[in-house]
Amino acid sequence: MNAIASRAGRTSTPRKTKTVVTVAAAAAIAAFALGPVLFTPAADLPAPSSAQLPFFIVLAGVEALIFGAGVAFAFFGRSAVRRLFSSSGRVAAVHLAITWALVSWWPHDNFHMANGANLTGLLVIEYAFHVTMIVAAAVVVWALIAESRGRRA
Repeated sequence: MNAIASRAGRTSTPRKTKTVVTVAAAAAIAAFALGPVLFTPAADLPAPSSAQLPFFIVLAGVEALIFGAGVAFAFFGRSAVRRLFSSSGRVAAVHLAITWALVSWWPHDNFHMANGANLTGLLVIEYAFHVTMIVAAAVVVWALIAESRGRRA
C-alpha cells in the first residue's frame, strides 16, 4: 500500500486501477495515432535524418503516454488531490495545474510540427505553453505553501 493511500485509509481497487490504465492507454494510443493527422506537418519543416527519426518517434511516444496519463488524471486524480489539500480552491487549482503539466506536451510539440518556420506562430506557441506551464508550477508551489501554513496553525 502506498503512503498516500495508507494515510487516507483507502486503497485502489484492481477494477478502478484497470479503468484508469485503460483510459490512459486509450488516450495515449489515440494521441500517438492522431498527432500527424490533426497537426499536419508544415511544408517548410525539414525531414529528419534516418539517425534522428527514431529519437523523434520515441519522443512522440513518450508525449503520447504522458498525455494519456494526464487524461486519466483529469478524470480520476481529483480524489487523490482532495486527500492532500483542505481547501476546495487549492484542490481545483492543483488538479488543473497537474493535469495541464501532463497533457500540454503533446499539443505543444505537435503545434511546433504544424507551425514550421513561422516565427510569429512560434512565439504564440511558446507563450501559450511555456507561460502556462510556469503558472501551473507556481500554483502547485502556492498550494503546498498555503497548505503547510494551515497545518501548522
